[in-house]
Amino acid sequence: MPAESTAASRRSAPVARTPTPLPILSLTAVIPPEAGGAVMATGIVSVAMHSVRAEGLSLVLTVIAAIA
Repeated sequence: MPAESTAASRRSAPVARTPTPLPILSLTAVIPPEAGGAVMATGIVSVAMHSVRAEGLSLVLTVIAAIA
């Protein structure tokens, strides 16, 4: 009987799996860190343009930041 309980415990042991990376994580691996600074700067200027009522320029900068 002990041999059967040992075999049963081997079958029910969890198997460790290596997680597969998501496509977005692979994409972020190739984007340089400096790109984040460019997006942040574009967003800051966009907010500044919005606060001085330059809505059109603010919208254009927001779209540029979203694409980048």
